[in-house]
Amino acid sequence: MGQDKDRADGAGFERRQERRHAVERPCRVSSDVLHPDAVPGLTMNVSRAGMLVKFPDSGISALLPRVGSQAQITIDLPPSAGYPPRSLECTGRVVREVDSPEATPVLAFEIHRMLVRDREARREAKARRRDQLVQ
Repeated sequence: MGQDKDRADGAGFERRQERRHAVERPCRVSSDVLHPDAVPGLTMNVSRAGMLVKFPDSGISALLPRVGSQAQITIDLPPSAGYPPRSLECTGRVVREVDSPEATPVLAFEIHRMLVRDREARREAKARRRDQLVQ
């Protein structure tokens, strides 16, 4: 393949605009386009403008959003003294699929919005939205 094909190990043409930080955290990815439930993944690196997420369960490829689709990525943040459990909620777009040496799906996301939210507040907001849909 040409140099413009990124690989999960970092080789290939550099497309990043922001400095990426190696952050491996469990996450959940959802998209209204393909599947209503969140698919579990693991972040590989994160920046203000994007992130790379791998999906260790290769059997879920059909449930993943496709390139160009909008997606929501929720990352549970590590515990911090004096704060309730929090999550980083990101909204963005799938910009490419990345070759992975482990043959597991890896997606690159362009991030449009990030919001840190208490997990309990997130659950309550989700329950309110669900109740509104039922009515």
